[in-house]
Amino acid sequence: MTSDQITRVIARGLMIALAGVCSAEPTFEHAIRLNRVYDVVRRFKPQAFKDSRLQATLDKFIATECGQDKVARLILAADSESLFGATNVFLPEYPREGIEKLLSVAPEMLGGDLTKSTFAEVLCIQGNVTESIRINSRVTHRQIAGTDAHRYTFEGVDIKLVGLTIPGEQRYVNLFVTAGEVPSDTAARKITRVFEQMMGHPTVVHFRRTPHFFDLNGPASDPFDQTARRISAEQFLNQRSISCQSSPSGTSCTGFGRIDRNGTDSLQEPRRPNAKIHPE
Repeated sequence: MTSDQITRVIARGLMIALAGVCSAEPTFEHAIRLNRVYDVVRRFKPQAFKDSRLQATLDKFIATECGQDKVARLILAADSESLFGATNVFLPEYPREGIEKLLSVAPEMLGGDLTKSTFAEVLCIQGNVTESIRINSRVTHRQIAGTDAHRYTFEGVDIKLVGLTIPGEQRYVNLFVTAGEVPSDTAARKITRVFEQMMGHPTVVHFRRTPHFFDLNGPASDPFDQTARRISAEQFLNQRSISCQSSPSGTSCTGFGRIDRNGTDSLQEPRRPNAKIHPE
């Protein structure tokens, strides 16, 4: 079997597994609590989006989890497609050298059509609480407290927080952010340290111009962006991308650009935190 055939089998397997997990678990819930940080992704009955149960669930989460010094996110999704569109809690990190082949088989990894998706989110970061709801093509936002919990300006860079994850049993937080222009290494390090203080835990911040982070176990797209369009594999691979990780010894950044014809990267692959960097 050739490498292309293997990639196609893997891609199809990933998508089949994703669909199978979601369809088999109508009450699926993925929840991880890391002291001050709490992340919940949950299947929610489609009919509940049409009555008072949705708002009651969001309000209860806000009342119980959105303290002044806490970080919390709740995502409710009506079906498997919406669940994948809102956040990626199934697909593993994908080796960069295989991305181009993967995208030729599964272009939906770079964002699909969300106009038939139904999901809701509450994002709380240190007293800033924002509620967002997508029902098909209609997107609404409600500012509950403070300012928009998705948007920040640090080091002169306008940033939007697209998603977050707490990988498995690891004691660090992954943040996926977009910026009009990806910051310099120096600015990215400073921004990462600010986010680490906000999270209260070691933090990895992934910076990109486009909201596509499926290869880093992050969101496939910005779920509440009404102007989002699927980009090409060429655009994805050509964009500047930086990942910065904090540690007791400092903050380091790595990045990548276009994969060359030999399948190698011109820059170092972003490293993942380890137990020494992130002690108990």
